[in-house]
Amino acid sequence: VYDADAALFGEGPGGVVVSGPLETIEGLAQRVGADGLIHLGEVGGEALELTAGVATLSVPVEEARTAYERGLPDRLS
Repeated sequence: VYDADAALFGEGPGGVVVSGPLETIEGLAQRVGADGLIHLGEVGGEALELTAGVATLSVPVEEARTAYERGLPDRLS
């Protein structure tokens, strides 16, 4: 059973995020079985969009990039 809150915010044992062509990901899913893989989304577009139940979050990619690149330096300067 897929629990969106646990997948996004859980502190259990780590996992691995995999990105690639759809055919490759489908092949991986067949090898690991239904319980070994959680489809979190697709890569592309101009925004990072997360949905968990009825909650959604959308952040433009450029804004996320700036936060990643400048967040720590801006806090330490």
